[in-house]
Amino acid sequence: DQKKLINKFKEGFNQYREIWKNILSENVYQRLLELSSVREDKFTFSTDLWAMILYDAAVSYQNLTLNRELILESLIPLYYGKTYSFIKKTRNMSPHHVEGVIEEDCVTFEMTKPHLARRWEMFPSSRN
Repeated sequence: DQKKLINKFKEGFNQYREIWKNILSENVYQRLLELSSVREDKFTFSTDLWAMILYDAAVSYQNLTLNRELILESLIPLYYGKTYSFIKKTRNMSPHHVEGVIEEDCVTFEMTKPHLARRWEMFPSSRN
């Protein structure tokens, strides 16, 4: 249910906004805030934003800046938003074209990996 996905995404802002502010880099958090106010028909949750969110969450998870369970739980509404965007983007595509979109997403994760490396290096003393 696409309506339910986008509603769960928007509801997540009320519940997890402060957590996201703590675990996400400032630029990523600002992009997420902008996305929260976009109308459904214009809503596009980019893969580079999704990758950087996951990378920031991984760094926070590793460095225990917050309760690990809460970090993971806070990702669920974001997943709903990304899923909504993916369905919206691919709903009229053939399976072959959808595979191409998925491959592009994989490349995007590779291209945004320097974001993870920069963030990871900020906390070298907290890892064993």
